[in-house]
Amino acid sequence: MKELRKINSWMKRIWLEHVKKEYKNGRILEESILKSTIYFYLRKLIEESEKEELFVYSEMPFSSTKKGKGKKYHRIDIAVVTLDDDKETPAPINLLAVIELKHYDAHYNSIGLNKDLDNLKTLQNGVYYPYKPTRKLIPKKAYFIYLVDKGKISLNQNLQAKIRRLKNKGYLKIFMETGGS
Repeated sequence: MKELRKINSWMKRIWLEHVKKEYKNGRILEESILKSTIYFYLRKLIEESEKEELFVYSEMPFSSTKKGKGKKYHRIDIAVVTLDDDKETPAPINLLAVIELKHYDAHYNSIGLNKDLDNLKTLQNGVYYPYKPTRKLIPKKAYFIYLVDKGKISLNQNLQAKIRRLKNKGYLKIFMETGGS
């Protein structure tokens, strides 16, 4: 699919030309800035490509069941979708890519990483956009971006196994960096 190759190319470009550079220059101080940086460059690249059918969500809600689980939904940090513009209220009809982000001062534990990797696994099996019309969406590609300011990133065997399973068949691409300014 052309869109997936384009998104993959954009993510590599955003990582290499913008995120790593801004992180090393001390401009990415927390996760919200990391998210804003990726969102901004994705929107810019989509606009330049004139692919009007693509849309970038920040904090896109999802449910693992069709009926949802109450009013509180899980959220994807960033999602790239195609929209059904034929509806009065456009809704996602294709979930092309999901992006989960983490930024820590130091790598102390793996609780946040486990949660995000579990979300990516849930997404891989298909999820529901909770608003009308309800439809099952299965992402074609997932990205995990992890920045740690101090120390080394060490992943325990459980995390390494989760990552291997998610990387199977090219579903997951990971970008990691340590030691911002």
